[in-house]
Amino acid sequence: MIEIPHRQVCKLCGHDDDVVMFPAGDAGVWNFTCTATTGHAEPYTWPVTVEAKMAGRQGITAELGLYDDLPRCLHPREPWVEHGILEHRYKLLRPDVYFDKLLPRYGHVALKPKRYTTSVFIASALSQLTREGAVAWQYAKATGFWSYNGEISYWALPPAPSKGERLTWEAFATTEGFDPQAWDLTADR
Repeated sequence: MIEIPHRQVCKLCGHDDDVVMFPAGDAGVWNFTCTATTGHAEPYTWPVTVEAKMAGRQGITAELGLYDDLPRCLHPREPWVEHGILEHRYKLLRPDVYFDKLLPRYGHVALKPKRYTTSVFIASALSQLTREGAVAWQYAKATGFWSYNGEISYWALPPAPSKGERLTWEAFATTEGFDPQAWDLTADR
C-alpha cells in the first residue's frame, strides 16, 4: 500500500481546512496547496516526500510508468472527468507508451471489438491508484464514443469534487473541436 502523507497544516496561515494534496508526478512527492485567503494572498504550495516503493506496483504497468503518469492527467479542483478525457490526456502525455506499447499489445475498441483493451488496462491502473488514495472515482453515464458502455468511470484527484460536478467526453471533445462520437488513434508526435 502506498504511503500517503499525513494531513498538513499550512506553514503560513496555520490552517488545514483549505489544504488539498495531490501527487506531484515525481515518485513519492506530493504537493500540498493551501487556498485560504487569511495569512497569505496567493495559494501556497509545498512538497512532501514519502517512500516511493509501493506494494501492488509491479509488472508492466509499473515498468511503463502509468502509476506516476496517470494522476498527472487530472488537475486539482477540476470536476470528475469521464474516462475518455483522461485517456486522451494520457495519449498526449505519453504517446510513446500509448501508441508503441499499449495499442499493439491490448488493442482498442476503436479498431475492433475486444474485451481487454488499452482502455481497460488504463482503468485497471487507475483502480490501483484508487486503492492507494491517489485518485478518486465514480460511475456515471458514458457519452459520445464511450456511450456503448452505458456507464463509465469518471476520475478526479482527491479531495473528490461533489458528485454532480462532471466533465463528459462529449462536452470536452466538442469544446476541443473533436468529433465526440469518434476516438482518434492518430499518433501526432
